[in-house]
Amino acid sequence: MQDALPPSGGSWEWILPVGSGPRIFSDPDLLVFGLVCQLLGAAFLFSSIGRGRPTNLVNLTFRGASDSLGPLRNALHAKVRGHAAAFFFLFSATLLLAAMVLPAREGGLMVQGAGAAGLVLVAGSFALLLDGWISRAMRNHLRDHFRKHPFLFEDHIALTREVGDLFGVPSNQEDTLEAYVARVRKALGLQEPARQPFGPPE
Repeated sequence: MQDALPPSGGSWEWILPVGSGPRIFSDPDLLVFGLVCQLLGAAFLFSSIGRGRPTNLVNLTFRGASDSLGPLRNALHAKVRGHAAAFFFLFSATLLLAAMVLPAREGGLMVQGAGAAGLVLVAGSFALLLDGWISRAMRNHLRDHFRKHPFLFEDHIALTREVGDLFGVPSNQEDTLEAYVARVRKALGLQEPARQPFGPPE
């Protein structure tokens, strides 16, 4: 730090030269990569929506008042995006620690730009592929739930159509309700429920 200099006005000011403090990070490249990972982790954290365990939300959807698969999808998105955020934060901490303890070296803008672009590309690819993974996870959760808990698809046709769309069951205007439900059950790997005989009980 330089000495205090009296300006012409008679007051005093301190002149702090830039870069006079201790150098904490010895590797500028790793420092940039760590900061980029911090930003990506924050982006995944803020984009996570919905709360609750998927198994509980399946029960809520098919045993409670919910008539949509939205809560289950949101819960899975929140879980996976939260895991991605934790990964990027942990990776960022590793990079920043390495930037502090490794021997000092000069950084390069080309290396920093290429590394940052690569990290953003990885995060973007993960986000683009996330919907497909979520749909597969939902199908697994639903198959497991329906095998353990019988569900009256005929009484919840809107929800049944969502399940059918998720499993790729086609529908057309000529379908009867029974035919469509039968195809949904087949896609889920479920057996047809036993039919009750007609007529008054003896």
